[in-house]
Amino acid sequence: MVFLPGEVVVDYQVRLAEMFDPYRLWVNAYSNDVPCYIPSRRILREGGYEADSSMIYYDRPTRFAPEVEDLVLGAVRRLMPAAFRAHSPADKARSQKTSARSTVSPPPRPLACR
Repeated sequence: MVFLPGEVVVDYQVRLAEMFDPYRLWVNAYSNDVPCYIPSRRILREGGYEADSSMIYYDRPTRFAPEVEDLVLGAVRRLMPAAFRAHSPADKARSQKTSARSTVSPPPRPLACR
């Protein structure tokens, strides 16, 4: 399990799934603190609410530097045991297929009426 503070964007999950064994990875946001949105390099490049204007509401003086994503992921890599690292490109492919299947809901069953 990886616990990240704040509201991290989906880019962190995608990169972590590439770095670590996706079958044993669980990413949690809003853990222990919610300092603000934690944008990725992509979000900072695009700009907008998460990257810029939301910082006002979190009482932050300015936006994050583009290096924030690499700093956060580097800290996770240093803390995560080596046994959890991704082993092959096939791990990533299986993870994407598994993730896609897990987001599909089964059709609803009709309600029994008496």
